[in-house]
Amino acid sequence: MAGKQLTKAVESGKLSAKQVAAELTFDAVREQRFYVLTHPQILASVQLRFDDVTQRRNPTDPLSLKPEVKGRVVGHS
Repeated sequence: MAGKQLTKAVESGKLSAKQVAAELTFDAVREQRFYVLTHPQILASVQLRFDDVTQRRNPTDPLSLKPEVKGRVVGHS
């Protein structure tokens, strides 16, 4: 599902490879930031995964944060 969302974002043209390479990556290097976040709204999913790891629990479905998306996925419960 994550792969499908990434593909959709790339195909929609919201963020081109040139923008990622030329703008975001170079900005991160200049600012000495290790992580390059192309879509800051992903931070909620990152936090969820971090919490799962630190609490030693199985991974939580990241779509639980997006009920509007989860309901559209065929065969997803």
